[in-house]
Amino acid sequence: MVENQYFNLALIPESIHLQTLCVELARANCADRSDSYLLGDEALPHVTLCQFVAPIALINKVWNEFDDLHANLVSLAFRHVYVQYGKGELEGKVWVGLAVKYEPALIELQKTVFAKLASLGIEGRKTPENYFPHLTFARCDSSAPVIISAAPKADFWGATFQFRLTIGSSDEHGRYHATVCSANQV
Repeated sequence: MVENQYFNLALIPESIHLQTLCVELARANCADRSDSYLLGDEALPHVTLCQFVAPIALINKVWNEFDDLHANLVSLAFRHVYVQYGKGELEGKVWVGLAVKYEPALIELQKTVFAKLASLGIEGRKTPENYFPHLTFARCDSSAPVIISAAPKADFWGATFQFRLTIGSSDEHGRYHATVCSANQV
């Protein structure tokens, strides 16, 4: 029997400085109240394009579908720190992170990724209509108010950062554990 696993087609920051800053901000703001998701060793900073479930044996075929996108870096900027409260079965949870500035090219990339996965018979977990580009710091318990005590410096909000398309191993919470496929893997 082939066992399915969680994966994340995601954009990973090229800058080690940005990766480190995101982990530091997550820990400074959410370490004392995170619930199953906190950036660090087991959750790497990323901007999800599409989460999906598939057998590991299919991942190289999935990656090859994105040949035309492997070498392209994607430029992203951030708008603000977001706080998003869960609804339905996720009521009582709150997500904290950075909202990505709206870019039509990013929205089109997410639609392309979703469609290519669908052409392989793989259902993405978020449809293009519900796509909210963001970089999650943590998932927390919503029983206490979220207080952002550490934020990026003012020049951060005007900066543009380079991201690379990857496939990462993930879990049901969307934590990106490790890169499985990337253009800069040897």
